[in-house]
Amino acid sequence: MTGRKVQMLGTSGTVTTLVGIKKDLARYDRRRVDGCYLSLDSVEGLNRRVAAMSYDERVAHPCIGRHRADLVVAGCAILDALCRTWPVDRLRVADRGLREGIIFTLMQGL
Repeated sequence: MTGRKVQMLGTSGTVTTLVGIKKDLARYDRRRVDGCYLSLDSVEGLNRRVAAMSYDERVAHPCIGRHRADLVVAGCAILDALCRTWPVDRLRVADRGLREGIIFTLMQGL
């Protein structure tokens, strides 16, 4: 596979949260997140930013909130490990479409 390009795709959860934080969204908006790219440098910086937040700060953040405040730091650690494992410079973020594509493929019997 020498010379072939690899694209990393992150779907929902931590990666979409990080894009919302990076874009300083006043509230999470999937239309502004879906299809964005995050460089690995951005991922590292955003991971550090989230890890430095207190639980209460994460709860208060409009793109994290109460339901993700206790999960997002662990998600950042997992994302960091994945980014260190795969030789890519950036990842594409998807907040819709992947599940629908899988369902369509299964319905077609492919």
